[in-house]
Amino acid sequence: MTLHRYWITFERTDIGLLRSHGVGLGMGVTAFDESDIEKIVSKYFNGSKPIKIEAVKADVRYEDLEKDHVRKNMGNMAERGIWFPKLR
Repeated sequence: MTLHRYWITFERTDIGLLRSHGVGLGMGVTAFDESDIEKIVSKYFNGSKPIKIEAVKADVRYEDLEKDHVRKNMGNMAERGIWFPKLR
């Protein structure tokens, strides 16, 4: 299976929750497919109320990302998992 880089945005029904998790701008995930994205995102928000995905953009490139915040605060796009926000 091939990994793909995705940019995910969430419904903004609870912007406070999104900001508290560092995903007010969105989330960068490398995954096999959209089913895999759901597993990764669900694990990230474990214990929080359900967050609804608004949009998924596939095969994003580094050049497509916002340069002043996202690029400066991201992890490795080549590995499966969340690369924005950068997990410590």
